[in-house]
Amino acid sequence: MRKILPTVLLLGIVCSFFFFHTCAIGESPAVHEPWKKYGITLTPEEEAWLRTNPIIKLGLDPQWPPFSFNNANGKTQGIDIDFIQEVERRLGIRFLRVEARVWEETNNRIFSGELDVVTGITPTDPRREKLLFTDPYISFPTGIISRSDGPFLTTLGALRNVTFASPKRYVTTERLKADFKDLPIKETDTLLQALELVSQGEADIVVGNLVPVSYLIRQHGLTNLKIAGIGDYRFDLSFGVRKNLPELHSAIGKALASMTAQERSAILQRWVPLDSDPAIRQSRNFRWILAILSIGLLGYIGFWFWNRRLARELAERRIIENQLRLLDEEKSHFMNMAAHDVNNPLSAIILQCEVVGLQEEQPPAVYRKQFSDILDNATRISRLIRNLLNVNAIEQGSLHIQIQPVDLNAAAQQIIAQYEGIASRKNISLQLTSQESSCHIAADPDSLLQVLENLVSNALKFTPLGGNVSIAISRHDGLGRIVVRDSGPGISPADQARLFGKFARLTAQPTANESSHGLGLSIVKKLVTQMQGTVWAESGEGTGAAFFVDLPLAHSPG
Repeated sequence: MRKILPTVLLLGIVCSFFFFHTCAIGESPAVHEPWKKYGITLTPEEEAWLRTNPIIKLGLDPQWPPFSFNNANGKTQGIDIDFIQEVERRLGIRFLRVEARVWEETNNRIFSGELDVVTGITPTDPRREKLLFTDPYISFPTGIISRSDGPFLTTLGALRNVTFASPKRYVTTERLKADFKDLPIKETDTLLQALELVSQGEADIVVGNLVPVSYLIRQHGLTNLKIAGIGDYRFDLSFGVRKNLPELHSAIGKALASMTAQERSAILQRWVPLDSDPAIRQSRNFRWILAILSIGLLGYIGFWFWNRRLARELAERRIIENQLRLLDEEKSHFMNMAAHDVNNPLSAIILQCEVVGLQEEQPPAVYRKQFSDILDNATRISRLIRNLLNVNAIEQGSLHIQIQPVDLNAAAQQIIAQYEGIASRKNISLQLTSQESSCHIAADPDSLLQVLENLVSNALKFTPLGGNVSIAISRHDGLGRIVVRDSGPGISPADQARLFGKFARLTAQPTANESSHGLGLSIVKKLVTQMQGTVWAESGEGTGAAFFVDLPLAHSPG
């Protein structure tokens, strides 16, 4: 009996081990193949990888609310954490977060191979050398943040003699270093520290994602800061995966793609709160937009009549050159003041409408159309203000042109991404029909984007529903050529003679009652001329129009 007892005991331990091991495996989400529940189809290689690697080392920005941050209890939470949990649920894996004090530590670890995945990262060419990126799971515009007593800014290109504050290793920091080599940047560990430097007067400008910027300003009472403009960059946030883990990269991409717009919107609404009651939300937004439209319209009408009256007085009184200069300064001051008063609430409306637009299940269809109309009108006012201020800056000689090599293909693709929503609403095909494998021109980056923006915006206005707008890029005789072509009504010979004039009103009318103030093409002409290029149009009535821009090729893409 004594000999049998140890044997039975040992047998029981072994059986218990196998029983509990089997139960543990049975509880594993990976074995249960949870991805099938969400309609995700994985390859055998992806399934095998997930089963053999159930725990994955993850890094994120520890001080970037509301995307990722620690709450009062030390628990990490935020938008990124919610997306991470959705990926875990869909793939049956677990992310093991590797602690970091600041983003720079996480950035260094992912590139040294200590991490498998990093979230909340924007794809760039240098980063693609070592990482595989999923499609962006969320995208937001950047804001230009200054002190409340600073000027309104329509573009980053208008900045002069300022000091930036920006967190180390942020993609905006790297872009600012490349685009503004002659302006100093104070690098900080966190976005909050950068905002505090501006608040305290130790720096002038922060360029950052509007969501965390607005969150930090509100949470930390930085009441002397304002959104001075919408930046030229966007935050396209993705999961970055080490290049030697292609199965993990593709699996995460499929998990994110399986999320509906409603699920993504629910996450956003937890951290970027909107009014819960649709009627309240509709009423409040309409009061805002009516107020903004009224201010913008009155400002434009006032500026128009003021300018006409000024011209008559100049003709009648033959005001001397010094008086004219003073009046021009007053006009600039008036425009900047009006733009400043309109821009802050306008930026908030655009941001809120972009968040609402991500929802899949919304209030009735009439509300969706109303939000679409609000976004279109707000964007239109923003573009009008920007055009008025740029015309003023060009005429005053205060627009700074900084010629450098610019990737023409990348600029065209950026504009297509910017306008694909407007094109979709008019059922217009907007595409890049041809491009050079590498085409770098000598141009000012901001001015080039504005040229493309005005040409594509114009083409979409005058193209009927279901039409086509295309951008083509080519090289010849030391020049880079851009052709923006539409399928609209074309331009009559009489109109072509005054096509690039200021406030020119042409015979053809926008196809969806869009506004046209006759400023866009005059700005295109002035900007292209300042960049040592040429612009012209070719068209016949009823055959559409094609706008050609030739700019010098850069000697090298560096």
